[in-house]
Amino acid sequence: HMDSRSIWGDSPDKLTIDPKQLDRLDYLIYQLKEHGVYTNINLHVSRWFGEKEGFVARDQRPKYDKGLGNFEPRMIELQKKYARDLLTHVNPYTKTAYTEEPAVAFVEISNEDALFAIWGRGQLDGLPEPYATTFRELWNEWLQEKYESNDKLRKAWNAGEWPLGDEMLQNGDFSQPPETAWHLERDQETEVEWSVQRDGPEGSRYLRLVVTKQGSVSWHPQISQSGFAVQGNTPYTLTCRMRADRARTIGLNCMMAHEPWERLGFSANADVDTQWQEHRFTFVATADDPQARITITSLEPGTYELAGFSLRPGGIVGLKRDQRLEDATVPVVRRGELNVTEAARHDFIDFLWETERDYWWGMDRFLKEELGVRPLVSGTQLSYSPVHVQAALDYIDAHSYWNHPHFP
Repeated sequence: HMDSRSIWGDSPDKLTIDPKQLDRLDYLIYQLKEHGVYTNINLHVSRWFGEKEGFVARDQRPKYDKGLGNFEPRMIELQKKYARDLLTHVNPYTKTAYTEEPAVAFVEISNEDALFAIWGRGQLDGLPEPYATTFRELWNEWLQEKYESNDKLRKAWNAGEWPLGDEMLQNGDFSQPPETAWHLERDQETEVEWSVQRDGPEGSRYLRLVVTKQGSVSWHPQISQSGFAVQGNTPYTLTCRMRADRARTIGLNCMMAHEPWERLGFSANADVDTQWQEHRFTFVATADDPQARITITSLEPGTYELAGFSLRPGGIVGLKRDQRLEDATVPVVRRGELNVTEAARHDFIDFLWETERDYWWGMDRFLKEELGVRPLVSGTQLSYSPVHVQAALDYIDAHSYWNHPHFP
């Protein structure tokens, strides 16, 4: 974690390594070498760029710029600069550059990082500008190379469109008392009240939930509705409107209404605030189940208001009329809104795979061919990035802690 702050020392930004801090690192590695201890140098662990380095909207980006740093061009160039400044530097105590130092066993490109993993957690769904445009333009360039024209893309993507079907939920408009179709799950420690109000969006009714105390388990209280079936490999679209007393996150799931209570292809977080917002999620059920349920969970103490809940089969669409390769307006596929055809999903996964591959393999080539790094090089950890991408490097890291440190 030295790239978070320590290595920069008195430097005004996270671009120039502080010579005094570098000297301390040099002496540490020298002493470790003298005592027969090898070193693993991690390049990117927790450096998180800010406005001093020319990167806006830090709080809206993934933590430590993970995932984003796999494709954002200037971030990649600054990763290379840091690697060059650190690894080609000659340690005055060992008289050897780290690129040639036999006591440096490993160099790791970026710890616990991968475009696949960060996108899969939904952390790129709300990417701010200018990063969202960069991501979309890369996606459109990839599509342009594969399909060459908008007509060919439309023909491929529009196969398998699935219009919305009939409503599956009861009392989703809360026109009746909530208990007629919804279940409020709680235990003896839970303190919660629910009621139907009348002044919702466009004059509609809505459910107000006031949580005073959570239960003995993290998912209490939660609201659910069961009594419907889902079919595997079939798309479903959940829509609703929500707001809260302040900025909060609400969990939504489609899962079994029976043991072993497994999810059925849908688990998402919805960010809400004091204004009514419409949320739309399209997912593909992973299995047939005659007794499924929708759950609303992660309700910390506070006030939540819910309106217009709807679950309908379908919602899968191909290329829309206003989406064109020529002006790079085909949007990236959001993890929380998989309302695209199977062909589009496959294309986007291929795009993520190839974009991430180009990052890791490109950084590996840079370290070895341009900097002359001789220690073994790894990309990131097992389970973060596709194993076939990481297997092209020297080794794949997998680590655990017997006594995990507490980071300041």
